[in-house]
Amino acid sequence: MLLMGDSLDGIYTIRLVGDSMSGRGIDELMKQSEAELDFLSAYGGELDLETAFSNLDVSIDENLVSMKNDVALPLVESDLKVPGFIDGKLATDRCEFEVTVLELTREVKRFIDRLVEFSQRLE
Repeated sequence: MLLMGDSLDGIYTIRLVGDSMSGRGIDELMKQSEAELDFLSAYGGELDLETAFSNLDVSIDENLVSMKNDVALPLVESDLKVPGFIDGKLATDRCEFEVTVLELTREVKRFIDRLVEFSQRLE
């Protein structure tokens, strides 16, 4: 059992109480983690832009994503500056953008969802 000690300076100490050899060993926990945590790769693993942008008519060249549209996109400059994006450029008529995707963050996924919703309304 783990107990947290008191501290006046905001730093707490944790101490192990009881038999430290009881329960599962580290090898067993590692095996369990390998088996149960594979799904986490979807959250921070390989950057798969083809899949992420599959519902949109975009061009992808390595990590550079660009889109051209006949009507103004529902975007402003700050949409291309969210965490996960760099070097975003939005045309003055808002019909075209390009951005380099570094990571599929929550903000990037929201950006993609907004564009998909917009595209579906145009159909």
